[in-house]
Amino acid sequence: QTSVSPFLLYQICTNLEFISLTCDIAYVGVGKVCFLVAKQDYSETAIYIKVNFLSSGAITSLLTLNSSDPVNTTSFWRVRSLTFGGYLFISFDVNFNSIDGVLYDGKVGTAYGFGSIDNSWQFDITDDLPKSAGDRDKGYSNLNVESTIPKIQSTVKPNLDEVSITFYDPVALSTGKLSIYQKDGDKTYLRQSFQPYFLSIENDNRTVTGRILNSTFSVSKGNYFIKVDNDFVRDRVFNEPMLGIRENIWNFTTEERIDHFSRSATGILRLTPGGTLYFDNLTSDHFFDNLLNEISYAVPINRSRLSSNGRTQVDNSVNEKQYLISIDIKETRIENDISVATVIKYLDFMVRYKDQTPIGEGQTTQYLDEKYGFVRSPNLWEKYKFGLLGIFLFVGLLIVLFLFAQIRDSRGNNIAILQLGIIILDLVMDILFVNSNARDIPILYLPSVLFLVIPVGINTILAFSIVTNENTNTKFNQWFKTNAKVAFLFTILAGADIKALNILHSKFAGFSCFRAPFSESLKVKILWGSCLSIFIADIPQVAIQIYYMQKVYFRDTIPFLTLIFSTLNLTINIVSRLYHLTNRVINQNASNYHDSNDSNNSDDFDDFDAVVLPNSKKKIKKK
Repeated sequence: QTSVSPFLLYQICTNLEFISLTCDIAYVGVGKVCFLVAKQDYSETAIYIKVNFLSSGAITSLLTLNSSDPVNTTSFWRVRSLTFGGYLFISFDVNFNSIDGVLYDGKVGTAYGFGSIDNSWQFDITDDLPKSAGDRDKGYSNLNVESTIPKIQSTVKPNLDEVSITFYDPVALSTGKLSIYQKDGDKTYLRQSFQPYFLSIENDNRTVTGRILNSTFSVSKGNYFIKVDNDFVRDRVFNEPMLGIRENIWNFTTEERIDHFSRSATGILRLTPGGTLYFDNLTSDHFFDNLLNEISYAVPINRSRLSSNGRTQVDNSVNEKQYLISIDIKETRIENDISVATVIKYLDFMVRYKDQTPIGEGQTTQYLDEKYGFVRSPNLWEKYKFGLLGIFLFVGLLIVLFLFAQIRDSRGNNIAILQLGIIILDLVMDILFVNSNARDIPILYLPSVLFLVIPVGINTILAFSIVTNENTNTKFNQWFKTNAKVAFLFTILAGADIKALNILHSKFAGFSCFRAPFSESLKVKILWGSCLSIFIADIPQVAIQIYYMQKVYFRDTIPFLTLIFSTLNLTINIVSRLYHLTNRVINQNASNYHDSNDSNNSDDFDDFDAVVLPNSKKKIKKK
């Protein structure tokens, strides 16, 4: 309320003795009203003066009330303005501890007396007390209100889209609010509040209208009331604040709403930048409990149907640091209980319009981002169906190529094409993860990039070095000149994993381009290069994927597939490397045995798994 400087209302004449002063709101009309009680010198007759004035100090009326009631020296009088017009004169007898009074209806000569007898009240009338304001009273305890939508004691549809209040005289919007509450027994729940900027005024400036949110009347057959603050509107002529409507006066009910069953679901909320900072600075772990309690109150929904995994994830679609959090909503089959789909719809509205709903008033929910709302977790198939179909087609193509190779020439290491496919898929998924998901957990982004780029760089350098040095081998050089494009292609692919070079001498499907004459030294370099990749690429990447899956609040397809292919690639690498190392030891022993027993060993043995140490010039005899 704006304070003003003192101003003069009424000046008593020198022959008047001031008795009392009582001021109140003018329930009829606008402004304020003060009652002065005085008496003339040497007179026992009281004079009652009513002064109506505005907040500015301007006097709108001055009236001397007609009364012949004596001023009792053992009592004092007060005058009150009544809600429906008229005045109440009250006398407090300080000696006899009694209260007496007179009701005036504002008309000369009409008064109704009452008194206190044995701690009870007794009126000296036989008829109802009249309302001097005439037919202006429409049941709102506010003589300025002509009508409303919805009406008092009415039943409305749950999809009612607007509320309005019509005044007798032109008004202008002020600073007060209009608020809709749901009443459940002794409890009341705020459903929606209207600030002035959410309202419109029409009908010659007499009707104020507000748009109702879809979430407001969320309870089937619910009991509601609308409260109007004082100074919600001002009289347009005098610019004076007008009275509002108290609680439980403007009340009504909603019709039954049929809600269809829907399955349990998960939705996503986003904290504002301020909310994210607030969360980071918390010293207790009650944030999610408080959040769920406040959401339960706001919707309203049974608290047992709400849960959260208590995890946060950074939203990389915005510039500032903002956390995403998930809320699980449990399905229900209880009649008239709100369904999961309806909860999602209502909560989205309430967050987006939180300055009108209880969400904006909660200690925790106030930090929810109204720009994001409440978003149902995406259908991963709809989101990634084309990418998944591409993967399925690629895997299908690999299987077809493998079967084709087996039919054409089953003597080759045809399974190498499947191993190559896993290498390619693993690299592609790693790149997609870094690009789409690694920033979800800030501490994972740099390691994800490093353990992708560094191994690719090392493998690429190693692959080109191996191929370049092998060209000093006459047989390999002749093969390389004939199959240069194929060699270059798989040297590039070896950047993903050095084992990709193995397909060049796998004899895949019997094609000559896959019969590269690798030396034993080249095979050993590939073996130790692949062992190195296990420690600098495969194991770190799997660890990153596992950590990510433990920390994120919802599962996405890309990290899930990345984890699958990384784990599969790691498993194959470990098993195959152990096999190769074991085979080397066995072949070394066999080589020593044949050296001492057979001097006619063959030089053309080219089995991929039968490798020897680089310093050994022995070869196993082909059987």
